[in-house]
Amino acid sequence: MIIKMYFDIRKARVEDIDRLVEVINVAYRNQFGRSWTTEKDYVKGARISKQQLISDLNNKNFELYIAQFEEKIIACIGLTLMCEFVEIGTFAIDPDLQNLGIGHRMLSFAEKYIRDTYTDVLNINLYVLSVRKELIEYYERRGFNRTGVVDDYPITAEVGIPLIPVSLVERTKKIR
Repeated sequence: MIIKMYFDIRKARVEDIDRLVEVINVAYRNQFGRSWTTEKDYVKGARISKQQLISDLNNKNFELYIAQFEEKIIACIGLTLMCEFVEIGTFAIDPDLQNLGIGHRMLSFAEKYIRDTYTDVLNINLYVLSVRKELIEYYERRGFNRTGVVDDYPITAEVGIPLIPVSLVERTKKIR
């Protein structure tokens, strides 16, 4: 059975912060519901704090878009302008609502928005934990290719502590 959810996408606002922190941390660090994107077995601790999100939202090169269903925030995707590319991050779907096409639609929205808004941008980049094979395969199906760039996990960024050796692998998608 296919379930189709209709939701609105809009730019995040200050009053969204508490719910966004909850959605992001639950999506990245917990395992329940329909979740398949969790990092629970690989990284412990919060993915983001309220202060980190406030700081991100105050960054002029960062935009955060949310999916809202019946007044409830159910997903988000962050875009950071980096000269010739935009980096996608802070991409989270409420675990109870995963596998319903929300992530697909959010990523499609982000790609179109970047293409239409940032006319000088050539690529969209993102990073994935090296051990997240199923997520890497998902992004490959969406046209994100390996760049060969592998970075150490950013322990000093206060985005969690690895439980096993992990790194970040960069993926890229040409949009022009």
